[in-house]
Amino acid sequence: MKKYLAVAAAMGFAPALVSAQVAHGGGAATMTGPVEGDREITLFGSGRSDVDFDNNTISVNGSFAQYLTDEWSLGVRQGIDYIDRPDESSIWQGSTALFTQWHFGAPDAMVRPFVGVNFGGFYGDNLTDTWAAGPEVGAKWYVQPQTFILTQVDYQFTFRNADDLDEDWDDGRFNYHIGVGYNF
Repeated sequence: MKKYLAVAAAMGFAPALVSAQVAHGGGAATMTGPVEGDREITLFGSGRSDVDFDNNTISVNGSFAQYLTDEWSLGVRQGIDYIDRPDESSIWQGSTALFTQWHFGAPDAMVRPFVGVNFGGFYGDNLTDTWAAGPEVGAKWYVQPQTFILTQVDYQFTFRNADDLDEDWDDGRFNYHIGVGYNF
């Protein structure tokens, strides 16, 4: 089932990969994305659920990133989660992660797809502090020279120590994000 979800997510971003190869040029408006040295902030909401949709989470997240080159960014992401569990009280949790992303296409393309990885942790009510890591894929759709709509999917697995990595990979979850961002 996880393989089918991963393939479906990748297919959803396929049009972005194709359109990102063609920069938006000519005309009165030329789109300008980030270049080396630029910074980026994002604000997005996300939701996630287990494979049976029994446990659901709504999150508000923000991030700050620095572009090391025109293609590579390095940043930190902070999230606050509200978790609704069946037959139990709802809880609040937080997450902090470092991430890096590699952006495809020209810096002035209207769509900049990316792939990346993240590593961080979860903490909060009824939770033993836990490490988390995983791959991410997404696209930034530029609607103004420095303003974009963010779409992102990541697969995150949690673990308490390195010995559990192999087993814990299979128990991960998909996170879906949509938000807005600004380069400066």
